[in-house]
Amino acid sequence: MRALSAATALGVLGLLAACTSTPVPSDTERVGERPSWVVQPTRSGPVVYGSGGSPLDDNLAASQSRARQAATADLMTGLRVRIMAETRSEVTEADGAVSRLYSQSVSSRVDDIELDDVQLEDTWESPDGFLYVLVSLDTARAAERLRQAWRDDLPAMAEPTASELDGAGLWARFTAWQRVMTVVGRQQARDQLHRLFAGRAVDPDWPELYQSRRQQYTAIVDDISLYLDTRDATGQDNRTVLTAPWTERGLGFVDQPAAADWTLRLSTRRENRQLEHGHQVLLTVNAELVDELGQIRWQTSTQRRGLGGSSDRALRQALNSAAEDLVTAWINSLNP
Repeated sequence: MRALSAATALGVLGLLAACTSTPVPSDTERVGERPSWVVQPTRSGPVVYGSGGSPLDDNLAASQSRARQAATADLMTGLRVRIMAETRSEVTEADGAVSRLYSQSVSSRVDDIELDDVQLEDTWESPDGFLYVLVSLDTARAAERLRQAWRDDLPAMAEPTASELDGAGLWARFTAWQRVMTVVGRQQARDQLHRLFAGRAVDPDWPELYQSRRQQYTAIVDDISLYLDTRDATGQDNRTVLTAPWTERGLGFVDQPAAADWTLRLSTRRENRQLEHGHQVLLTVNAELVDELGQIRWQTSTQRRGLGGSSDRALRQALNSAAEDLVTAWINSLNP
């Protein structure tokens, strides 16, 4: 289960302290036959539920807080699963690798949206010393709050101005658009929740605005030319192995560094070991993205193990796995 964001966790703690409409039952009321909601919270009209538990300790308030956080996380997980099922059908191969990942990650952003209307409904203490909590969310009320938050964030979605971009290098333009797309991602998560709660978009103009911003950003990303520098890695002989996962995802490299906007520079460290029936290679690959001004703007590393009848085969297996890790990390970095 995905951990709650810091903002959500603080919100849960605040709600626990502030909730007075549904008092916590007394000790005698909390112990008894297990309620059905402990295993399967139900939905009633516009209200959705989540349940969670925590071991009881001497600090009852802390146990209640942990159980409530778990219940809220359960509620949010249910929402993410439903959104993932709906957005999956909207993703098409024609969108390209970055766009597909952007669409698929919307559900994971739901946990970052603060839902201030989560209410404590019930508690139950099990005979084996666990405290279970049931929480609810009135989706009609939450939908209205989502609409207001969406409106409040709308100015931050404006295109970077000409004065912001005038004379700026490619990296500066790229990061300016990434800031916009961070807000777009948050707005899209609000829209998906609103659709789930109210059956319609958060605003009639939102679908067109979302597509416009995504297309603008994708055009910038697609226009960036990269050169893969493997001189400090494993030499040019293994360049094909390293570039294959990128090509499969529609992300290619130019052949000459002079033709590139940025350079992805790889370096490796490997350990070879002779086994009884073959060879093992432990490969560490470090990657640095160098911009048009020669500054390192992004770094990542991965470690992979390869096995084979020869050291070359073992190395190629490790390289292939490492290349998959690198392209995934790069695409994730493009998805603010």
